Amino acid sequence: AELSLQKEQLQLKIIEVEDEVDKWQKERDRIKNYTTNEKATVDQHFKELIRDLERQRDEVKAALDQREKIASENVKEIVDELEERAKLLREDKENREQIHQISDSVLFLQEFGALMRNYVPPPSLPTYSVLLEGESMSPSMGLLRDDLLNVCMRHVEKICKADLGRNFIERNHMENGMAPQRWAGSLPAQQRNFTDHVSQSLLSLTSQIHPSASNFNPRSWEFSSFQATEETLGTAYPSIVRHQSTKVTPQTWKSSSKQSVL
Repeated sequence: AELSLQKEQLQLKIIEVEDEVDKWQKERDRIKNYTTNEKATVDQHFKELIRDLERQRDEVKAALDQREKIASENVKEIVDELEERAKLLREDKENREQIHQISDSVLFLQEFGALMRNYVPPPSLPTYSVLLEGESMSPSMGLLRDDLLNVCMRHVEKICKADLGRNFIERNHMENGMAPQRWAGSLPAQQRNFTDHVSQSLLSLTSQIHPSASNFNPRSWEFSSFQATEETLGTAYPSIVRHQSTKVTPQTWKSSSKQSVL
């Protein structure tokens, strides 16, 4: 009868473990879907950020185009003024050529005298400075790039270390003398060291309270990684008897028909 009871209890435990396996497989898929959605959110925000940066880039390029347009208009005004001046100079030259061809001395003197009385020396050409020396945009854009990159890196570092530094799965409490270091492999070194320290302290405290617990094999009954149910068995094999006080079994997410005492 005792053997049959234990076989029945073990079968219930097997069903419980299998249900737990199915649950964690679903949790794995849920974590994967959650991560996929988070990645999509990251992509969306970075796309929006890139679009905003491209709009700012276009604004700078539009300012460059506007400056070029103004400079082109200034060049056109200068060219028109020079062409008008060249036209007047050509007209003065033609007048002198006509006077130079007059053969009558009296008429020549009259025309030449009238020309000299109204003669005004051509004014000097205006001078302009074209400021194209050096690269005025390179230092400014380099500073802008560095500032934006520093801000972006600070925020990304905060997101990766603070917001994403915590693992998805965390053990709620010790199970069968097992400390939370089972998940410590995926933690940063500093958190791992702290976890190891806490684990050793808890194990030492357990040994002081229950001396027989120091010889307990923690992997003997490692069933549930999510909710460890503390159960007691009135009669069992001596090798698996837990030296612990009887505790009321908490209700879990599993069917109450699967609850048993060990």
